[in-house]
Amino acid sequence: MAKFTYTSNVDEVFKKLDSLSFSPVDFSEAFSDEFMNTNTSFKSFQEFIDSSGFKMQSQEDFESIDENELDVFVSANTEFSTFKEMSASAAEIVLKKRVKDLGL
Repeated sequence: MAKFTYTSNVDEVFKKLDSLSFSPVDFSEAFSDEFMNTNTSFKSFQEFIDSSGFKMQSQEDFESIDENELDVFVSANTEFSTFKEMSASAAEIVLKKRVKDLGL
């Protein structure tokens, strides 16, 4: 039977993965121009915001938007049904890139 040997390489992998858990994903990184061009009818997140008619100049503004209204806009103008789905997809892409950049 093969015996698993714990090495410093494993420690290094866990350190790299741990660094990801403390790195928030901001809107500009998640909703890059590439993401917006691929998944929406807009060239940028700013264009998406401007076309939506919603005021999104601060976190408070964003949190005050009616989620159902935002989802209607997202569904009509993107490859996604909801903003939550759109956000999850964007975050997943960013995290996969970060893992790749760490060499994992």
